[in-house]
Amino acid sequence: MFQGSQGPLTRPDSGEHPNRRDHLLFGAASLLVGLTLFLPRPMNFSPVGALGLFAGAYATGRRSWLYPVGALTVYVVALGGYAWLVLVSVYLGFSVPALIGAWWLRRRVGAGRVSAAALLTSVLFFLISNFGSWIVYGVPRGETLMFHYLLGVPLFWNTLAGDLVFSAALFGGYALVAHRRGEAVVGSTAS
Repeated sequence: MFQGSQGPLTRPDSGEHPNRRDHLLFGAASLLVGLTLFLPRPMNFSPVGALGLFAGAYATGRRSWLYPVGALTVYVVALGGYAWLVLVSVYLGFSVPALIGAWWLRRRVGAGRVSAAALLTSVLFFLISNFGSWIVYGVPRGETLMFHYLLGVPLFWNTLAGDLVFSAALFGGYALVAHRRGEAVVGSTAS
């Protein structure tokens, strides 16, 4: 794989704008992830957090958080009906994985690090999104924050499963394709 100012997924000999190929690739991935949210699945079992981790680890520039937000927007625009504060907390919760990917995984991708990042992604999404939900729904009903978090625990397990499964698919799939092409996986480690 090629690395540098053009980003790890862009070939320097392509003649394209340095970030164009990456933006097209991640934009298409965001659209695909957004469309998969319409498929039957357990609630909160989604590829959005994994896309954020992957974009944070491999996308060029500092706006990798836009890819998971874009994926979620496809779904939200089609369905609508969310309380704005809950929606803000969900968007914030899905922006964090890109920051984790950039901070924890960029140039240091390995199975252990990806698994730890997926776990952290799930925990932070749970805390952020349920806090927003508690403000909107729990406070008016007199629920404590802890009670609201306890109500969300069953969904946490689905979030964690989704983050782990889809992170393994994205990072593992990328490594497999790179290996088949005879290229080194950018930023891979032994962990």
